[in-house]
Amino acid sequence: MLSELRKTLVTLALSIVLFGRCAYSAEPWTKADIAWEAACLTMIVADWSQTRQFPDQYGKQKHVPRFYSADPAAGTTLTIPAHWETDYTVETNRLLGKHPPKIKIDVYFLLSLGAHTWISNMLPQPWRRLWQLTVIAFQMDNVGRNLGLGFKVKF
Repeated sequence: MLSELRKTLVTLALSIVLFGRCAYSAEPWTKADIAWEAACLTMIVADWSQTRQFPDQYGKQKHVPRFYSADPAAGTTLTIPAHWETDYTVETNRLLGKHPPKIKIDVYFLLSLGAHTWISNMLPQPWRRLWQLTVIAFQMDNVGRNLGLGFKVKF
């Protein structure tokens, strides 16, 4: 059942991405517009891939080793003892909530792909490019933070 749902969602996502551009457009797309949009969608899919790994980590613990911080000028040393941290994986997107199930994550990102393509299609230049660059920067931050937490881009 779940694999059928996943196939349906992927098919719908590809349909939106490939054919969503055929609707009314604020102005014709250049090759650069298409390349920037592909970069945006790639970053959104990378974030989607990482976010789908979050539910597998809910409730698990992460070991944080002992940390020392010294300030020789002040003659002080701060020691944080080793400890176990629970619930270190929390979704920060308020629309998804702290612990969304995979189906909610899939629906959210599927709609995000379609909405992003539609908004890009509706915007004239230079607003289209500004929109695309903003989304790329935002997604690079998300993907980078997730990589730092140990979540790889995988399917």
